[in-house]
Amino acid sequence: MEIGVRMALGAQQREVLRMVLLESFSIATVGLGVGIPASLAVATTLRSMLYGLSSSDPLTILVALVGIAMVTLVATFFPAHRTSSMDPMRALRME
Repeated sequence: MEIGVRMALGAQQREVLRMVLLESFSIATVGLGVGIPASLAVATTLRSMLYGLSSSDPLTILVALVGIAMVTLVATFFPAHRTSSMDPMRALRME
C-alpha cells in the first residue's frame, strides 16, 4: 500500500525503486550481521567437514557476502522496477 500511496502523491519511479532497494539491503545487512558471527561460531564445531578451508577463511566469507548481495539485488530489482512503473491507481487496487 505504501508504494501505491507514494506514487499517487507524485513520487518518481526512481524514488520508489530506491526506497524498495534500500529497504531490502537493510534487511540483508541485518541478516549478514547476525549470520556471519553465527557461522564463524558454528564453523569451529564443524571443522571436520571443511575440506581445504580454515574455519575463518576471509576469501570464502567475501565470496558469500558478494553472492548474497547479488541475490538480494536481483530478487528485489525486477519486482520493484515492475511495481514502480505501474499506474498508481492499479498499485493501490492490488495492495
